[in-house]
Parts: sequence; C-alpha cells; structure tokens
Amino acid sequence: MAFLRGMTALARTPRRPNLEQPVMVLPGLGASSASTALLRRYLKSNGYHAVDWGMGVNTGPRGSLDATVDVLERRLEQLCIRHAGKPAVLVGWSLGGIFARELAKRRKDLVRSVITLGTPLNGDPDATNAKMAYDLMQSVRVMLGGSTAQEEDATVIERIKTAPDVPCASIYSRSDGVVGWRSCMLPSTPSTASFELKRVSHMGLVSDPAALKALKRALDFLLAPAPGSPSAANEDASSLRTRATP
Repeated sequence: MAFLRGMTALARTPRRPNLEQPVMVLPGLGASSASTALLRRYLKSNGYHAVDWGMGVNTGPRGSLDATVDVLERRLEQLCIRHAGKPAVLVGWSLGGIFARELAKRRKDLVRSVITLGTPLNGDPDATNAKMAYDLMQSVRVMLGGSTAQEEDATVIERIKTAPDVPCASIYSRSDGVVGWRSCMLPSTPSTASFELKRVSHMGLVSDPAALKALKRALDFLLAPAPGSPSAANEDASSLRTRATP
C-alpha cells in the first residue's frame, strides 16, 4: 500500500529543474536497487541526479566493512568525477545508512551530507526487533570485525555511534516495527536534524509519501545556503528543520 501511495504521489510531483547534485542511494539489508527505485525516481523528479549504490543486493558482510567501503569509495569517486568533482549526498536505508556513514567518515571530501532512513545509529542490539533486525545487527558486528556472540561488543557500538564530520539527517518512525525509533534520533544542531514520521513502517521508509516528503525536507535542510551567504539572504534554514512530518 505504501508503494502504491508513493507511486501516486510521484505522479503528482511536478518535475523540477536539474540541480546537478549527485545522490547515491544505499539499500537496506536483503534489499536491492529495485527496493529504492521509487525513492530514486522521486529524487530525480525533484532535480537530483540519484543513482543506486551499484552493488546489487545488500547481503551484509562482504569480507569486512572496510572491504565494502573500499568498493563504495571507488563508486563514489566515479560519481563525483561525472559531476565535476561535486560532493555527493548519501541516502542510506537501514543497514545502508551505516554503510553511508562509514563511507562519509573515510571520504568527507566527496560527501556533502548523509541522510539515514530507519538506521540504528547507536549500535544498540536491543534497539531492534524480530529476526530481520537481528540479522541486521549481526551483519554489522561481523563487518566491523566484532563478535557474533550475544555479549555486546563495545568497540562495534562505539564505531557505529561515531558520527561522520559532515551534515547529517535521520528520518525515523515510531511505527517502524524493525528498528527502535529512539536509536535513530540525532541531536538537533545547526548541521544535524531528525525527522519523525507517523504511521510509517520500516519498509515504507523508501516508498510512503510521508517518507518521500520528509526526504525532501531533509535535503532542503542539509543543502540550505550557509548563513550569511548571498543566496541565504532570504532563507532561514532553521525553519526547514522539524521533528514531525504528518
């Protein structure tokens, strides 16, 4: 249902001028490019050059996290080269959000900002539900070189919690059903914001109209002109930040 509502919202979205801003979209665990196709189409209709991460299905561990980030780094470099070196926005859903943050930590020179969708940012294994969430956190532990045992791995948790040195936004829902919403929240600062959704499931975070609307608001917030710049004369970035999206 969320997908059908998203398709309807997309059909009603007028195409906007090309912003020449590259965006790389990273899918969640067990998901492929097909799962984020609607989201990418929505971004394109809003003027962004949105591309898939190019690694097929997100199966979690591929040797190690660093090995996975190595591949993503090369794809990010190619994307930025195609846009005259312009840094990209990374949009990561669930486990894809953890990949996006790790990539931004390594190459902040090529990352303008990061948006996570239903991503557990505090690394707390108790912040997730069901087998899907269990698999997600086990994948994270393996990728980060941690143990798959039940005991918490403090090193893994601290690495996940460490934020990249770029502007970030998190979109989450109390009705997620997979990831605990509190684990998705970011502190409210001039360069970070959290956007809360109502009655949107974990799967709906990449297709529900409310999630797509929140994504645009997050982009507006993150890409707003810096205070004091000529283009910011009539722009109040703080008015773009919100904690709730209908």
